[in-house]
Amino acid sequence: RYAPSISQVYQNVKGNVGEQVDPYISDQMQKEINRYLRQSRGRR
Repeated sequence: RYAPSISQVYQNVKGNVGEQVDPYISDQMQKEINRYLRQSRGRR
């Protein structure tokens, strides 16, 4: 059972927030996404 794909979620968030995304926030999101991807690869 998978959560929605990260890129899908990311696109949704970007779409909702529009182009006003603060670079810091998107940087933090990128870190979270990378961490999540590492974890999910590690669990398999």
